[in-house]
Amino acid sequence: MWGLYIVGFMIFTGIAAGSLLFAATPYLFKLEEFKPYSRIASYLGAVASIVAASLHHRGHRKS
Repeated sequence: MWGLYIVGFMIFTGIAAGSLLFAATPYLFKLEEFKPYSRIASYLGAVASIVAASLHHRGHRKS
């Protein structure tokens, strides 16, 4: 069962990293047409980080 926590942690960490990278791109390269998507990607990255942290904490719980 702990393998599911590890896989979930890796998936949500990857989603968080990718979406935060996507959110930063319009500001780094001055791409105005992607700025509305940047806000959505920032929220998705924050939520995915919280889910990954909760999976990491739950995976360390002693049974």
